[in-house]
Amino acid sequence: MLKPEQISNAQFTLVGKGAYRAEEVDAFLKSAADSYAELTNQNADLIKKMSMLAERIEQYRAEEDTIKTTLLTAERTAKSIRQEAEDEKAAAVAAAKAEGSGIIEAARKNAKDFVDKTKVTVQAYIDKAKNDTEAAITAANAKAQETIDEANKKAAEIIGDSERKLALYTSQADRLKKEVEAYKASVNDICSKQVALLDEIAQEPVVEDLGADAPAAVDTTIETAEAPVVEAQAYSDEIAAVADEVEGFEIEVDEAPEAEEENEQVTFDSAVEETEDAEEEAAEEEADESLETPEIVPEPEEEDDSQSVFDELLSAVSDDSANESEYDDDADDDGEFGGFKINLDEIADDDEDDDDTRSLFSGFFDE
Repeated sequence: MLKPEQISNAQFTLVGKGAYRAEEVDAFLKSAADSYAELTNQNADLIKKMSMLAERIEQYRAEEDTIKTTLLTAERTAKSIRQEAEDEKAAAVAAAKAEGSGIIEAARKNAKDFVDKTKVTVQAYIDKAKNDTEAAITAANAKAQETIDEANKKAAEIIGDSERKLALYTSQADRLKKEVEAYKASVNDICSKQVALLDEIAQEPVVEDLGADAPAAVDTTIETAEAPVVEAQAYSDEIAAVADEVEGFEIEVDEAPEAEEENEQVTFDSAVEETEDAEEEAAEEEADESLETPEIVPEPEEEDDSQSVFDELLSAVSDDSANESEYDDDADDDGEFGGFKINLDEIADDDEDDDDTRSLFSGFFDE
């Protein structure tokens, strides 16, 4: 839609003196006609809306008197209701005040009586609680002293028993060490003797009587003599390996930990007895810690026949190799070889078990 300034500022192309291009003028007139038609339609719509609004205003004016009358009636009714409510409120407040004064007075009297009775009852409870507390403290002190004395007695018994067991296990471990050292020395001595004996056998010359066929006989004798020397050298190497294995044996003895006496503050609850039981069990477990007893191969008996002795040594080497493979498997699991362990659980405290323990090694050193 064209605006007034667009119409007043419209310009056309001149085609002659006082003449404009007809196409431009026609287009402008058509645009102006369209804008005028649109304005006419809008004006008609506005006139229609104004008529509707005027009718509605007239309707409101007609209803205004009725509304005013209704408002005046409602205002008068509200004022009357408000006045009645105020009167009822004043009467209710006066009645409530009178009734409240009586209730408050009765409540004060009841509260005073209740407080007096409560004070008497509380004082009685306080006196009874004091008496019961003093009696409980006296009984608890007596029980605590009895518990302390019993705990000290048990601790002394446990410590003495632990010290005796420690001394016994230490002496048994020292004895086992000495027996194993003696066994190792005996095995080394046997190995040294066998090595020397085999060296002597290997160094003995082989003498043959040569007949008419000397060359052929000499060759056969030399080959026959070389075989025992090589075999004796192999036996000597195996026996030296046995000696090295025996030298490599180690025994680890875990010492039983020393029992320590602890003085603890005794309380008045049931945790005292549980603590004492736990300490007693811990002391017994520490005293009964064990070491595994090593399995030692018995010493082979020395015989005059060197071949028989050597066979026994080879058997011992096989057994030791099997045991060593087992220990190597265990060592592979842990990353390193931990040595032999002696299980002291199998060693009893009495003399009979002592004799049985000695018998484990007595056969190894009998000659």
